[in-house]
Amino acid sequence: MYGRDQAAEPANRINHFVLVVDQSSSMRRHQRAVVQVVDNFVADMAVRSEEMSQETRITVYTFDSSDGVRCLFYDMDALRRPSISGRYRPVAMTPLIDAAHQAIDELAETPERYGEHSFVVFVITDGQENTSRRFCALDLERRITGLPDHWTVAAFVPDSMGVTYAKKCGFPAGNIDKWDTTSEHGFREVGTKIRQVSQDFMEARTRGVRGSRSIFTVAQVTPQAAAAALDPLPHIRYDLADVPYDMPVNEFAALVTGRPYRKGSVFYQLTKPVTIQNYKDVMVQTSSDGAVYTGPAARQLLGLPEFDAKVSPTTQPGTRIFIQSTSVNRKMIGGTTALILK
Repeated sequence: MYGRDQAAEPANRINHFVLVVDQSSSMRRHQRAVVQVVDNFVADMAVRSEEMSQETRITVYTFDSSDGVRCLFYDMDALRRPSISGRYRPVAMTPLIDAAHQAIDELAETPERYGEHSFVVFVITDGQENTSRRFCALDLERRITGLPDHWTVAAFVPDSMGVTYAKKCGFPAGNIDKWDTTSEHGFREVGTKIRQVSQDFMEARTRGVRGSRSIFTVAQVTPQAAAAALDPLPHIRYDLADVPYDMPVNEFAALVTGRPYRKGSVFYQLTKPVTIQNYKDVMVQTSSDGAVYTGPAARQLLGLPEFDAKVSPTTQPGTRIFIQSTSVNRKMIGGTTALILK
């Protein structure tokens, strides 16, 4: 008797989302927002879990030097709607490294049989590491860089010093973001970004994506890397034009070319945070000789995820990045440069 065709079985996708939240005394101003953000995230993931038929499990850790690293709930089905209400009490100092390392260690014990598992860890702090006892930065760096591809580890930090330290601890540069710790709404903005990134990630899971090392920013690309990995675009196929002032892309294209706008023919310069859809083409221009490169490997070279994601630009020494516009009313930013396909 023949068995059923295993390839015909629907994928059993299981997502493990982990929030590791600073509970040091400086987080008191955000205490109410933290509870609301975490509980709203759980509720949102429960809805997305049902909509996308993906099992979604939530783990929440808090950390401070008084209570240590506490797991408020572990790998719990989002549909059970667990809450941290009454359990988040900011006090003492910041054992950031111990908390991140413990969270990864404990989730790594999760059995992964009979499913396509993905782990997404968000570490959120408003300050710097100052009291870890079990692990050091090098320990965490080795732990993170040694994780398999279906792990995504990200960090929200308060400033540029935090970004530098997070990189030292092994967090991928494209998975580090800054948040406004002085604003009343700062932590709620963190929650909005986490929900959006997580929703985008679950959508990408339907296309086989299991992890990302660049969910917040694009990676730096050197001219040498662009020339080695991408295909040169012949000069006769495009023009470069300065954008004189803010205007819709269709008006800009008509002004520059003297012809009606053709959707997809204009590439805007990446200069601010934008949502880049997974189907959009990307161009890289080197400043040394003005050459433009493109090709299927461009998104991978920039560290763009294989799903729609809001990303921020990074300093690109020697290169400029251009993203395809497929709308008719995208606002072209005055003072930037655009690439137009002929």
